Amino acid sequence: MEICHYCKKEIIEGDKEVILQTKKGDLIMQDLHFHYNCWLEDYNESLDKKVKAYADKFMSFAKPAVEKAFLERGILG
Repeated sequence: MEICHYCKKEIIEGDKEVILQTKKGDLIMQDLHFHYNCWLEDYNESLDKKVKAYADKFMSFAKPAVEKAFLERGILG
């Protein structure tokens, strides 16, 4: 009996399943079992978090330059 890592429900034989393995060198450290749809949800959530983090990082660098350009042109303040 395997339990879905995302929804914590049992994965019934015949269900579409995704198994992710974490490895350290050649050793398998952990198997994570997911229902196929749960794996898609988990993947999409992690991708959304990564995109938001990259956007926030980009904006933290770009915002001062944009504000400076707007102030020089008299658009702000």
